[in-house]
Amino acid sequence: MGYDKVSTLAYKKCASKCLTSESCAGVQSNIEGSGSPPDHLTTNSTYDVTNDVSNTEGSGSPPDHLTTYSTYDVTDKVSKTEGSGSPPDHVTTYSAYDVTDNVSNTEGSGSPQDHVTTNSAYDVTDNVSNTEGSGSLPDHLTTNSTYDVTDNVSNTEGSGSQNDHVTTFSTYDVTNNVSNTKGSGSPPDHLTTNSTYDVTDKVSKTEGSGSPQDHVTTYSAYDVTDKVSKTEGSGSPPDHVTTYSAYDVTDNVSNTEGSGSPQDHVTTNSAYDVTDNVSNTEGSGSLPDHLTTNSTYDVTDKVSKTEGSGSPPDHVTTYSAYDVTDKVSKTEGSGSPPDHLTTNSTYDVTDKVSKTEGSGSPPDHVTTYSAYDVTDKVSKTEGSGSPPDHLTTNSTYDVTDKVSKTEGSGSPPDHVTTYSAYDVTDNVSNTEGSGSPPDHLTTNSAYDVTDNVSNTEGSGSPPDHLTTNSAYDVTDNVSNTEGSGSPPDHVTTNSAYDVTDNVSNTEGSGSPPDHLTTNSAYDVTDNVSNTEGSGSPPDHVTTNSAYDVTDNVSNTEGSGSPPDHLTTNSAYDVTSHGHSAQFTYPLENSTLCECICRESDETLEEKLQRITSELALDKRSLSLAARKRGSASDPRPSARYVGYLGVAIILIFVGTIVCFDIPRFVGFVRGLHDKYKKKTETV
Repeated sequence: MGYDKVSTLAYKKCASKCLTSESCAGVQSNIEGSGSPPDHLTTNSTYDVTNDVSNTEGSGSPPDHLTTYSTYDVTDKVSKTEGSGSPPDHVTTYSAYDVTDNVSNTEGSGSPQDHVTTNSAYDVTDNVSNTEGSGSLPDHLTTNSTYDVTDNVSNTEGSGSQNDHVTTFSTYDVTNNVSNTKGSGSPPDHLTTNSTYDVTDKVSKTEGSGSPQDHVTTYSAYDVTDKVSKTEGSGSPPDHVTTYSAYDVTDNVSNTEGSGSPQDHVTTNSAYDVTDNVSNTEGSGSLPDHLTTNSTYDVTDKVSKTEGSGSPPDHVTTYSAYDVTDKVSKTEGSGSPPDHLTTNSTYDVTDKVSKTEGSGSPPDHVTTYSAYDVTDKVSKTEGSGSPPDHLTTNSTYDVTDKVSKTEGSGSPPDHVTTYSAYDVTDNVSNTEGSGSPPDHLTTNSAYDVTDNVSNTEGSGSPPDHLTTNSAYDVTDNVSNTEGSGSPPDHVTTNSAYDVTDNVSNTEGSGSPPDHLTTNSAYDVTDNVSNTEGSGSPPDHVTTNSAYDVTDNVSNTEGSGSPPDHLTTNSAYDVTSHGHSAQFTYPLENSTLCECICRESDETLEEKLQRITSELALDKRSLSLAARKRGSASDPRPSARYVGYLGVAIILIFVGTIVCFDIPRFVGFVRGLHDKYKKKTETV
């Protein structure tokens, strides 16, 4: 029976009449998009007797993870949602509501169901005033919220041990946009942000109130489609923090360009395939080929292959395979020795990596087994190498989820055991080792207001030579380091930086300060072009350097009396592994230079073929080929249990699909039976 759904009322009438019919079990509708792959844009919906959506199913390749079953309570609110994917339990959610129809409780049915349970409380204006999780550490999952007269969040406060650094105060402008956010931590200034908006309610300026506030100020401009076309920072060198962006017709970023001195190496052109996945990225630098990457995707939109167009393209090509839960199970590189670039990964029931194994010659030292504690943190890592004990590490965490103790199981376990303590700003304030002489393994650290290390002190017998005081300039670069040893002057160093944050001058305060002073100059690509010392014979500590287009040193020249023996010209082959020729200049003045090379009639192509043949490996003789034809036994009980688990998952998966098809099969049989019965009655 068909009805014209020209309005919601007409459709409801159609639904009501259809639902009261004995020959119809429910209303079905279909929404289909006209994109190239229309299947992943198609959704089939089924409704129950109260016109609520009870089932939505997508027609993509893996339709099961796009299928959702919904159950409603007596007030037509969703009380349960369940997905039909392989692990259906982690996508099942139970919901409860309070008397004002607000969600008061959500609970997931996954293995650690407590950390996905949330209890919510509301104020008199139906705004969430409190959310609390039932995990092991419920305090850091609890949030109290306060609202202003316009129902905007004015204050959020967490109940963790250091609740002050998770408290945020917010202020809004007349258009209800956040104009100011302030944190209540010790250094509140670097947590304060002032925001300004343009006439279209988009952020045009953000400014932080920290000491060097200029480098955290950002100006933004938008194009006619409301996309960011330009971002500019107000720091000293504003050009290197300015970015221009262009978009293609599908709103994907097609070009980003920075306005820094060497602007070409920060320009990136991007191309996309028909499914809006990045298929090609290309940089406009001197060597654009090594900045170009081609990507291929599988049917589930996951990267199956990435390939770079550099000279040796094989070592930048990576093939990836995924397991049934969409996790990377294998990565393989196509380089000459492909076996050491191959990694197989196994996951536990909570989707965490439990084992990684490389296929190199000694596969045992690249195999790692991992175990996790109840808070999903790595509690133990163990390698399967010959001496497995020194590859085993046990970790313990404090109440703020920071590593408080690490212990190795090697022969002398004491020297690999470390205890750590943290200050109120979560910086490491103390580390202590449990070795025989524990004092020299203990370090106390102090930090300044910008979280930079200002003092480190060791507790050894001569504590003074282990103490270091550091000072920083306005750009957070170390300007002074001073040691407290007997001769403090020779361990004091003053540093100065140029506008690009490269060290331009270092000076020591020792008796002969001149030989400890070094002036450095850099070229446009930030490579050291000149270093000069201020010692008595300054010429022999002065070095001029030149670089080729691949940033390899092509020339170094010293200014000493015999300059010729300090001058070196270097040339590199295509792999940058060594010199292909070396030139030396004679002592006497001459217009010609002597080239010391090995003469050969071998052409470049013949040389490349010879090198390639020498480096080529017979794949049939590799350990990877041998292991592909054999299966290694694993007597560990855990391996057997993993096999049982795999069989159980497959059976559950197949059984779930079969269970979903049983009602359809029964309906089909009943339909055949009814047709046969009607046909018999007619006869």
